[in-house]
Amino acid sequence: MINRVLGFSILNITLLIMFIVPFLMVTQYTFLSADDYCRFNSSFSSYSENVLDWYLVHNGRFINALWSSLPIYELVVYRCILFFFMFLLGTAIYYFINGLSVFYLIGLTRYEMLFTTLLIYILIICQLPLLYEFFYWLAGASAYLLSLVFLLFFLGILFKSKFQLDQLVTLKLSILLILINGNNEILIPFTILSLLAHLVYSFFKSRRFIVRSVILNFVGILSSLVVILSPGSINRQSYFPEGKQFFLSVINSILSAGFFTIKSLIEWPYCLFYLAFGVFLIKRIKGISGTKCLNPFICLGLSFILLTAVLFVPRYAVGNLSVNSSRIGNMIHFIFLILVLINLFNVTFFLKSKFNNFKIRYFDYELPFIIFLGYILLFNPNYKGVIQDYRDGQLDRFVADFNTRLELIQNSSQSELALKKIEGTNILRIYDITINPDDWQNTCYRSAINSRFSKNFKSLRLKDTD
Repeated sequence: MINRVLGFSILNITLLIMFIVPFLMVTQYTFLSADDYCRFNSSFSSYSENVLDWYLVHNGRFINALWSSLPIYELVVYRCILFFFMFLLGTAIYYFINGLSVFYLIGLTRYEMLFTTLLIYILIICQLPLLYEFFYWLAGASAYLLSLVFLLFFLGILFKSKFQLDQLVTLKLSILLILINGNNEILIPFTILSLLAHLVYSFFKSRRFIVRSVILNFVGILSSLVVILSPGSINRQSYFPEGKQFFLSVINSILSAGFFTIKSLIEWPYCLFYLAFGVFLIKRIKGISGTKCLNPFICLGLSFILLTAVLFVPRYAVGNLSVNSSRIGNMIHFIFLILVLINLFNVTFFLKSKFNNFKIRYFDYELPFIIFLGYILLFNPNYKGVIQDYRDGQLDRFVADFNTRLELIQNSSQSELALKKIEGTNILRIYDITINPDDWQNTCYRSAINSRFSKNFKSLRLKDTD
């Protein structure tokens, strides 16, 4: 037992240092970008006005408005928050996995739980199409990463409580519902359909509506309507006239969900990881009494409906859908991974419950995990990118370029200034100002710079490329 604990401890430390810490440290090379500068002058004295203006003009994400309007855009604070968000994600993954383990009677020790958490975190880093918008840009992280953190805690509580809604569980879930729906509307269909399924299931099981399930559905619907019907959301929708094509969006979402699911499940080396992880779980099921699982095909069907519903929101709202780019692509990949994990836990328990003597004799998980980790370290674009950034000094160059620009601005006595474009790195991007001084990026940047350095610039723009 001692040797096993020691082995997992060494393994966990190795995974943390080799596969996650390099990405954690990138937060200390970040700078404000695009929308961040628009919020730079936030203060407590104008806090309520900024939140109200956000809700009435910008969008209906009232929870996102609450922390986006805080004065948190000084660089040191900015970087600390991004670091904290990455740590918080790890905590949420641990809690989610723990909830699934409790529900499906998977006997994981604390060290195995941490091992599983690290593997899932690594899998997330591998699969996200644009790490910058997920981890290293506060405007994006606060709306997307934080929403998914809340969702993981939400699902973790549901599974850990075995879907039994006592007073405390109902209160926790209600708070998280408001946080999820109020922070990002893309997750609204996921929460609403999940709660509706619970309500219908509990009704057919007990032949009556469970009051606390009704309360949760009410909270979910109400918090969703506050977002959807807000003046800000209606105003934002006017910028996307190609949206609001309901039937076309439904068809497109179904097809996209189908193709995305098939491609993702058979993609190398993730198919190897899913197989190895299933073996890892099935060898740790400690019993089959007291828990009922879904038929794997029903669980898969419900998961497909949830994924389709998530895909529907951006497709209907803006008129197009890209699952392999931007922050929306990040969220879709993350939601898909959550659903895959739920299905893996469910199918392993199903096999064990239906075939009590079911054993894996000729396949183990150690070698596939080693192959997976070695492959991503050598070939995954995100891992190759961060290795190249450190090896070639790109992160240091990125910081030097920013400091050079700020030094030029600080020492300038002109009222108009043309600045050299800053190139990003493999991992870090920059949504820079443009050559047009009247673009919103430039006006926000100018306002932040004037405030930061007590300047009075009338124009800040990029130099003409020609």
